[in-house]
Amino acid sequence: GKIEPGTSELARDIAGADLSLYLFEGCKANHNRDLHITSDRFDEPEGLKLIRKAQRVVTVHGESGDDLFVRVGGLDKARVTALRNALRNAGFETDAPANSQLGGTDPNNICNRGKSGAGVQLEISRGLRDALLGRDGSPAAQADALRDAFRRAVRGVLLAE
Repeated sequence: GKIEPGTSELARDIAGADLSLYLFEGCKANHNRDLHITSDRFDEPEGLKLIRKAQRVVTVHGESGDDLFVRVGGLDKARVTALRNALRNAGFETDAPANSQLGGTDPNNICNRGKSGAGVQLEISRGLRDALLGRDGSPAAQADALRDAFRRAVRGVLLAE
């Protein structure tokens, strides 16, 4: 949506046709950032209903910054590590969230409210979102290849079991 541009498209890529998907999107003509809710305060009933049924939850967020990076956090330490490794192996810069508020470690964070009580939060920089979606002026084929590599890395970890 328009709250953290590009995150809905990337979440759709990750979910594909076989994983559950919930989108909280801003659809106003402007000022969509006003709709932002911190992950530990998210309480939309339909979203919570879906999350409570899920064994694993991965949330896709946008972080500011022109550099190309994705920060991976959350309480599901095994998948956090696996996702960091898979993304690094696919050529993406990744590490732990620099800001503890973006770390996905609060038990009330929406990513940690599935059946397991431990999920994953992806914080994707604006620069990387723009590159993945071809909004940075790069050739379409380059953006498509980058986006495919990102999708494969994340889905590979999620579908590994």
